[in-house]
Amino acid sequence: STYATGDMLYATGANTLGKLTAGADSTVIRYIGGVPTVGPVVSSSTFIPTFSNPTNVTDQTFQEGYYQRTGNIVIGYITMLIDPTTALTQTNLEFTPPVASNFAVGTDCTGFISCIGAGDASNGHLASSVANDTIVISFVAGAAASNGTYRLDFMYKIL
Repeated sequence: STYATGDMLYATGANTLGKLTAGADSTVIRYIGGVPTVGPVVSSSTFIPTFSNPTNVTDQTFQEGYYQRTGNIVIGYITMLIDPTTALTQTNLEFTPPVASNFAVGTDCTGFISCIGAGDASNGHLASSVANDTIVISFVAGAAASNGTYRLDFMYKIL
């Protein structure tokens, strides 16, 4: 057998060795059925983001969010209260992702925002801000422009 930097030997049976080929960066060794394999890092946590660049927003409050990272993919959600300034007007707000990504295009992050509480707001979408490495919330405020509870679901790749 030949070996490369990072390869590991392990017992495949009595007095028999096998080779585990080194994995790529951001991988871990885990055991499946007693056999070592290379797979992606899986982690999860809670987060409270910071916000920036509000348009048509009087006030906003983020509640604790949750995310899961598998390798270089992040999936998460967060609930927040948004109080739009003017009814039936485009409303935008940016927030920091739980894991920085270095977004390259506006579609590196995708997701949606749904009104889940009191208020008559519309649903909207999420995208990435290349300039700020943030996630952009975009929706049209409802006719009453009242404080609403929203759920934001997102997914992006760490670049």
